[in-house]
Amino acid sequence: MKIKSLFILNIIVEVILLAAALFLFYIFQPYQFIDHNKTKVICNKNNASYDIGPNLIHILDRKPDSISDKDIRKLCEYSLINDTQDVLRTPEKINYKIAVNYEHEGNWLESFFISLTVYLLLKYLLQNYLRLTFNFKSIKSILVFIACIVFSWIFFFFFLIKPAKQISCERRLASVVNNFKKSAYGFGLKRLQQEDIKMKPILKKAYAACIRLNLQAFMK
Repeated sequence: MKIKSLFILNIIVEVILLAAALFLFYIFQPYQFIDHNKTKVICNKNNASYDIGPNLIHILDRKPDSISDKDIRKLCEYSLINDTQDVLRTPEKINYKIAVNYEHEGNWLESFFISLTVYLLLKYLLQNYLRLTFNFKSIKSILVFIACIVFSWIFFFFFLIKPAKQISCERRLASVVNNFKKSAYGFGLKRLQQEDIKMKPILKKAYAACIRLNLQAFMK
């Protein structure tokens, strides 16, 4: 191959590898979610407190959804875990506070290490193959490498940010759901399957909210 073609190929390879590293860094960024084992509902009426998970209350986003809010109001008003027939009147005003405890997943160092390791491994394998096939030489110019970083950000933003957000949000929501199921496991699999059905529309809303928040965080 001609020198010019090799140079262009070199840049393309570097941009793709850096964009892939950004993709992984985004996916594995640390996050926190409500711990259903330790988060409590505190009722205004008698100051009684209830663990949310063991009482079949799930909070998938930063605050209770309409279904969970309704369940919590009835729990505090009637000391009833779940009004399955929906026969009791729901109190009009919020009658509770939530003492939140968070579970943390991952850290920035871990995210950086994963993305760097994959970047270096792919770079080593790919460049070795290209070197043997086309007498390919890696980039040594700092200015060219900086330019590749800029182009990789552009490539990531236009082509990879959407799937990265989707995977990141799926990971977060899966962690929340698993955390809830573990805390409510005492009710048995059949009841958890019923809760799965209840959570489906809530999960869709939480997923959409996560996508929006991720984009806002990225744009800041």
